[in-house]
Amino acid sequence: MDITTLSLIAARVLGVDRFRSALRSALHGTPEVQSVPLRIAEGMLPDADWG
Repeated sequence: MDITTLSLIAARVLGVDRFRSALRSALHGTPEVQSVPLRIAEGMLPDADWG
């Protein structure tokens, strides 16, 4: 699995809002090139938790 898939699974388990907050914290200070997969994952997240 790649980081994007793992990120989406984590969002499903933790909840979208909680995961998005943790993801943004992790992205702070991460070099642009290394942050690309995480930024893609953030862009794929739904606006709210899955029902």
